[in-house]
Amino acid sequence: MKSKSFITFIICIVICGILAGCGQGKAEDATDKAAETADEEKQEEASSADADPEEKKEKPKKKAKPSKKEESGRESDDKEFDTEAAEKSLKKMSDDLSNFLWASMMKESAYSPMEARDIELKLTDEEKIRAAVLASDTDGVIDSTFVLGMGGFSEDKEADPGPDGDGFHGMSVSDKDVEENCLNLFGTKADWGELPPGPMCDLYDAVLYRKENDSCALIIDKEVETETDLKNQECTVTKEDGRYIGKVNMFWGYWGELEQKPGYSNYVATYTLEPNDESKYGMVVTSISISEKGTDSDRQSGIESTGNTGLSGAADGTFYGVFIKAFKNENDCDKTLSDLEEAGFINCPVVYTPDFEELNPEPYYVVTAGLYTTKQAANEALAEAKAGGFTDAYVKYAGSYTGDTIWYYMYGTDGIEILKDGIILHDVEVTIPYRTDGDPMKTDLFVSEDAVFDKKADTASFADYRKGDTPCKWIVRNYNLMNDDYDEYMSKGQILSGVFEVSVDGDIVKSYIQSFWWD
Repeated sequence: MKSKSFITFIICIVICGILAGCGQGKAEDATDKAAETADEEKQEEASSADADPEEKKEKPKKKAKPSKKEESGRESDDKEFDTEAAEKSLKKMSDDLSNFLWASMMKESAYSPMEARDIELKLTDEEKIRAAVLASDTDGVIDSTFVLGMGGFSEDKEADPGPDGDGFHGMSVSDKDVEENCLNLFGTKADWGELPPGPMCDLYDAVLYRKENDSCALIIDKEVETETDLKNQECTVTKEDGRYIGKVNMFWGYWGELEQKPGYSNYVATYTLEPNDESKYGMVVTSISISEKGTDSDRQSGIESTGNTGLSGAADGTFYGVFIKAFKNENDCDKTLSDLEEAGFINCPVVYTPDFEELNPEPYYVVTAGLYTTKQAANEALAEAKAGGFTDAYVKYAGSYTGDTIWYYMYGTDGIEILKDGIILHDVEVTIPYRTDGDPMKTDLFVSEDAVFDKKADTASFADYRKGDTPCKWIVRNYNLMNDDYDEYMSKGQILSGVFEVSVDGDIVKSYIQSFWWD
């Protein structure tokens, strides 16, 4: 019993010693680690004291690892853009949207690129899928003509898709392309039920076409030459109030203007963007707005600087031309004018395109079968022109006259007032320098002593013109002749009566170009 107890006692002592040694080792380890940490902190503090304050300030701190819940709930807004890469992507995105932007702007502006206005594109499901279709390449499966009728949108290979036709040229696009474009552009799936069954823009649009049990998306084209262009220029991407905003300088207008001024932009397309890794652009669009560059006051001051008060607008009218043929050289118009005269069309104006708001600013001379103040009158004249053999004729909206040349009409000398520094022509009738069906407007014109006969003036058309005459001298001399010797004045053909083509700056006559009788 004693020996067993002794042995047991020895074993207990050994076990306690082992256990005590183990505990002491852990404590020593902890103490050593604490000492090491303290030494490291002291070293860091010492090195920090010697470091540049800015370097110390910018030293990154470790972020706490987010929980899975936080990771799954993180919004796309927290992602950061590489703005340089985003600008390249935005340019590509805006280029891909060009057809949609062009069609939308033409529709919103009533097909008048010169109409200054801001446009807010509402990105509904319908608009998104229209944009996705118009950003697609046609696959050529359907290549036919379609019309709008009582039964909706239907195929009619005999329909005329030209300027006066009721048809549209239709081209199908790939379903896969449309779906991919929707995801890449807007981050949403294509909703085919939102695609309109007929065109929303009368010139170029995307529609849903159903044939028997099958359906597909079509790009339709009226095949009308609008002479317009839309081109994206430089762009920027910035972060504003937590959102990414892309701005694309854009030209929208007549292509001749862009040819004359490469790189020119007159509108800004503003995109609200969200980062999106699933989009090929690395981002998607949530809103689009388009505004004209420059403020209303800028535009107004630009108008005032020209001095043009609208006198040349024939009662501020707008015009429709029955266009026959266009030429770069005015002399080339003669044959077509002769053909018109032989067909019974007389006094057909040759329109110089830069003179009109809605025509090509690049100089063209267009032989017309007349200028009209209403579309109805123009269409009636068009029917006559086509019946007369000019089958390619079409009606073109010319808009307002913007030139600085006018015609004024004098029926005697009663409206003439002679002043020391010039002449006032009271209450004269004024029209644009083209024969139209519009009524003249009445206004006062001032012929200053500085007015001249234009270098290109046909001085032989001004009766009793003498070398060295200024318009004021010529008017005053013949005005006095009329008062002193009426019979002689009349024998020279009522010199101051007739139609006079002059250039103006507002209501001030700058130069005389030609004089002719009413016929």
